[in-house]
Amino acid sequence: MAPVRPQSANTKAIRRKQSNKKDQSDDWELVDVDDSHGELNSVDSVKDAMNPLAEVADRVGREVEIFAERLDTYITKRQSQDPEGAALQLVESFKTCAEENIKMLKKRHEAQRRRELKESWSKRMDNLSDPTANGTTVLAATEAPADDPRNTTTVQDLEQWQAEANTWDLFSIMLKLHYIPSQPKTHREKEVQLSALSVPHRYTPESEIWERFIVEDDLAKERLLILRWLEQTADHNTGDVEIIAAALESKAGRGKALWSHGWMDTKAKLKQEKRLRAWNGPVDPSQVQIKTSHSAELLVTALDPDASTRQEPRALEKTDALFERSFWLVCWEMLRRGRSWTEICQWCSARNQQWRSISMGLIALDTAGKTGHAGTASRSLWRHVCLVTARQGSGNNYEAAVYGLLSGEVQSVENISQSWDDHVYAHYSSLLLRQFDTYLQTHFPARLPSASDQILATMSAGQYQGKPSAAGEDLVEKLKVQKTTKDLATQPMKLIQGSLIGKSLETLLGKLGFAIGETGRQSNEKTAELFAKPQRRRTTDSLTESPIEHDHNALRIATHMLLVLRDLNLQDTVLRAGKRWEIYENVIIGYVQWLRSAGKRDLIPLYVSRLDKKRAEMTLGWILPDVMEHSEQQEIVRLMASYGLDPVSVLEHQYSFVTEGSLVDNRDHGVDAIPPLNLLQHTKDPIYPGQCIDKAFISQSLTEVEEKIIRSCQWFVLLEGQWDATFYCLASACKAFLRESMTPHYRST
Repeated sequence: MAPVRPQSANTKAIRRKQSNKKDQSDDWELVDVDDSHGELNSVDSVKDAMNPLAEVADRVGREVEIFAERLDTYITKRQSQDPEGAALQLVESFKTCAEENIKMLKKRHEAQRRRELKESWSKRMDNLSDPTANGTTVLAATEAPADDPRNTTTVQDLEQWQAEANTWDLFSIMLKLHYIPSQPKTHREKEVQLSALSVPHRYTPESEIWERFIVEDDLAKERLLILRWLEQTADHNTGDVEIIAAALESKAGRGKALWSHGWMDTKAKLKQEKRLRAWNGPVDPSQVQIKTSHSAELLVTALDPDASTRQEPRALEKTDALFERSFWLVCWEMLRRGRSWTEICQWCSARNQQWRSISMGLIALDTAGKTGHAGTASRSLWRHVCLVTARQGSGNNYEAAVYGLLSGEVQSVENISQSWDDHVYAHYSSLLLRQFDTYLQTHFPARLPSASDQILATMSAGQYQGKPSAAGEDLVEKLKVQKTTKDLATQPMKLIQGSLIGKSLETLLGKLGFAIGETGRQSNEKTAELFAKPQRRRTTDSLTESPIEHDHNALRIATHMLLVLRDLNLQDTVLRAGKRWEIYENVIIGYVQWLRSAGKRDLIPLYVSRLDKKRAEMTLGWILPDVMEHSEQQEIVRLMASYGLDPVSVLEHQYSFVTEGSLVDNRDHGVDAIPPLNLLQHTKDPIYPGQCIDKAFISQSLTEVEEKIIRSCQWFVLLEGQWDATFYCLASACKAFLRESMTPHYRST
């Protein structure tokens, strides 16, 4: 729409389309007429002014558009198919998107990532040389290569996408367990699975009892699935076992062949002393005082596996002590990754250390079973032995952690935990093992040793004693405040994963909506009404969920999770709990705000359409002034109609946003009445009767406010037949221009 100016051929004009029909239609078209004086504004200059965060768009990947496309497809599908199935397919497509990015980035960065992981493990070996070190130094974060400025992706991008794929996998697991209302179907599946198992009797293998336990107890199934998920993510986060073993073997100065010889230096020292002193047979520690080569400590006099603990405070040679800690570290990492007993046994056998796998294998179900989470008939008693070893009889922290994990003893595992995932794994493994012991005690007491009550009491000492169903949430909250884990637990991706494990995703989304709302209300008074205001005011500084707001990847994930849950009756759940759904919608508006700053305006109508109708119209109206290209405006109007939004209402809101607070009220400046408009001026030109039109009665220059209003009115040209709304806004704008043009204070400013 053109500004109000003297009639000229050099303007944009609105011309009614010619029609052969008797009653003329209300279709209008915008005709561009040659303008020798140039346009009001340069499109490029306006875009630069309106997009100060344009560089953000350069960093936004294709994933933003892919997520929008798949969300759009999902909205269409759920109208014609099972909503629950469509939701699971959508989540799976998000995970697939992440996996495709991982596959692409691995081609570029996998070799570098493996090198950096190897270096990190080598640095960690420095702690292993200290027998008192607890090994809790977090692995160094990888850094982007600085030698190739053309490389637009880094190892961190690979790690971020891997974390996102893990998160969508966990979300899918929890959706199936808790958010999809399919209780009858679940009950039928249980009956089928139980019918496939034989009726338990005295000789029933414990593998079947374990399987029956998992099928019957939903909480046990949930914990097992989370443990399996944590095992799968371990390789992604810190490298596979082969990387770890190679790094430790290299650092220890022993290749695979030398590892098979055990305590070589201690053995050589003892042999040397026996030759020098002509000793025959075993060395009596009470009569021999052999010192280690590296210190004044006394050397052990035997080479059996428990020599260092049995003869304490005698020690091994320094290199052998390092070998011992390194070997147990690899054993711990294999357990942490859920390796079967067969794999652990093969790895130990290849290094002539079969006794280690045997000490762990007594509680393995079978050669293909997972170590620690299923076992033989003597499993409960054997786990008690492992517990005593973890607490009192281990030679180093990693050996204690291995037996602690096998027995469900948390503290020894936490002592060497490197990540948030490790801490969660330690607790969930312990919870599941305790739960199984209770199940055996209740349903199959004859399978437990005679002193089972005393043993279980000993094993449960210091463990979680709260409500079983709340254990996950309590653990996640504990890790947020625990000194060694609070920095890890409050990272954006871990906040989301923690809320899934703790079954508190609704709470996280509500707090995130509050944080986004507070930020939005404080940053811009004009847009404050877009964000719902909570009934009770809290400070955003105290919200641990705030980091998600400032991480666009985490915000994207949280937004799409909210959209999925919204269609699975989350809104009804929130309302029944007496909460305000508007607070949750702040999350969607926050993501829309980020899309706006990133220049992805064509995606905004899709997300806005998922809001309440009134908020959707207001939010989109707030965005429209950014759109200045005619083709883009046409596309936005088309998208409004396709997503069920009312274009007229949206345009009216955008006009209100532009004009509110922009036009000056004369009364604010002490002007009681609008001064007369002087259209005529005196002239002595004989062709006029003493007066003529004053060509400068309206200024040819436009203020920034006037330009915004003109662009706002131009949107209405795109509407077909909506003349009431169109001319109402045009009349309002023209009146404002006439009034403001005659206000001296307005023009002087």
